[in-house]
Amino acid sequence: MNKKISLENAFNELSNIVKEIEKDDISIEDAIELFEKGVSLTELCREKLKNAEVKVNSLNKKYDL
Repeated sequence: MNKKISLENAFNELSNIVKEIEKDDISIEDAIELFEKGVSLTELCREKLKNAEVKVNSLNKKYDL
């Protein structure tokens, strides 16, 4: 998964994946492929959110907020 993708773009891709998987005419193979991509995007989002949390906590400590 491309780690340079923004958090917002990753969320948008996840939303599109959900819409595709919810369609009645999707094959099981395509659904599984999309699910795998969704799992990768979810992990990427978790990593980006964790990094943001660490930065915010660091700034809070640095400036005694």
